[in-house]
Amino acid sequence: MEKYFEKRKNFVSDFVSSYLIGKQLEEVSGFDENADFTSNITPVAKNPFDTELAEGQIRLLSQTERITYVALLRRWGDDAFVVMPFSRFDSPATDEELKTSFDGGMYLRVLQAWNTRSLQDESLKKSWLIGELSPKDIDDALALWESTLEEKELDDSIVQNTGLPIYRKNDPRLQYKREELANFARLDAEDIKLAEKPKLMLWTNQSKVALVAGGKKENPQFIFTVDFPDTIVFIEYSQHDKMLLFDVYDSHGVVSNELDSCMVIDNLDGTILGTIQDGSLKVPYDSPECSVSFINADGQEITGTLKSVNEND
Repeated sequence: MEKYFEKRKNFVSDFVSSYLIGKQLEEVSGFDENADFTSNITPVAKNPFDTELAEGQIRLLSQTERITYVALLRRWGDDAFVVMPFSRFDSPATDEELKTSFDGGMYLRVLQAWNTRSLQDESLKKSWLIGELSPKDIDDALALWESTLEEKELDDSIVQNTGLPIYRKNDPRLQYKREELANFARLDAEDIKLAEKPKLMLWTNQSKVALVAGGKKENPQFIFTVDFPDTIVFIEYSQHDKMLLFDVYDSHGVVSNELDSCMVIDNLDGTILGTIQDGSLKVPYDSPECSVSFINADGQEITGTLKSVNEND
């Protein structure tokens, strides 16, 4: 018999007990996992997102269906990370979950290697920094994840902190895994769109609307036509004042409040330039490059088309 079998069996037993008790409480309280919890009330953000991303960080996501923490394990390309979610339970449910040395309390003890995914920087910047994993926890988590992709022998120090495999078709752990995947459905869909969508680049260092000294300079001007609602954003950069200006209008050219409370994000460094209020925003800006995104109060990016109104651009 495998020398860590009893320890891992106890992990699974503890998990199943906690999971089934939770399901019973849902039934007693009349909880419906398919209920509509949407609201017209706009939440007020008390703490700004932490946009400085780094390997090893533990982050609280803002876009999942319930409280969810993830660990940023390593870079994935130029603008994404390999992300491993934490379980909401204290014990590993399967042989593909790892009990870490990080003891952050409820929801912050066990990592789900089977639930690993890549997420774009732009998605992860809408989250809060909670803490950091130790280098060993990062190495162990990556090793376990890699073992789920191809058969690899794991060190005993990793194996003894995992659960046992699932063999039965009626194992409650299968339902648990479906619920965990559903928790990420909306975020995964949004993240795929981000990966496919080009950035809203206003100008670059090589742009014909070059921000250079000397001669009479024409202010770069752009019109961003929002897909929905029927709204346009007039964008202008004042080279004299080094100010970036945003003015929102409806289809009749009247100042509109449709985008009030929307954040304007600098795509180059992830910082929040400001929030549109009363149909306008004016912020200091001095850079040879500019790329922005508009994020509404629900954390969704506002899509549309951009056109320069400067001649010959």
